[in-house]
Amino acid sequence: MLPRNKQLPKIIYYTCSTQLALQSLQLYYDLNNFNIDVCVITETWFKNKHDVCFTSLAGYTLFRRDQEGRKGGGVAIYVRHSLCSKLFPHQITRKDFEVLWVQFSFFTQHFIIGAIYQPPRPKYSETDLMSEIEHSLTNISNVSRNSVILLCGDFNQLSDSSIQQLGLHSLNIGL
Repeated sequence: MLPRNKQLPKIIYYTCSTQLALQSLQLYYDLNNFNIDVCVITETWFKNKHDVCFTSLAGYTLFRRDQEGRKGGGVAIYVRHSLCSKLFPHQITRKDFEVLWVQFSFFTQHFIIGAIYQPPRPKYSETDLMSEIEHSLTNISNVSRNSVILLCGDFNQLSDSSIQQLGLHSLNIGL
């Protein structure tokens, strides 16, 4: 839980951005126009062939985990350059899990934000994915006890109760 009167970063979550490569100008405009600090995106459809210069946005650091071996998917997190950000040093155990963890600081508060995409028909079991998330959260808690942890994404068939069993609270915020 955050202490009262703490200033929070502006975080936006885009989902199903399958045309992100074509919409990067619109994304750049939105991030700057609304003064967004962190942007989490699912279904980027980025592949190895998409060069960093093609997917980067001026003023933001891009972190991404591309889907391997199938069409679609992928997650990305854009973090404003002025925030001290880096990949969280936790290795995801399987290549087919679309999970990405990034850490950053906003004023004096440390944040760890995760991006996750659970495809409608995954090639793995829900139990395997939940075990991976639990392992990630344990690692994060051991390394960075005072950080605020946020997990954003498209969970598709994952139930709120599955997420809550990990000690997370589900927020469904629509605009």
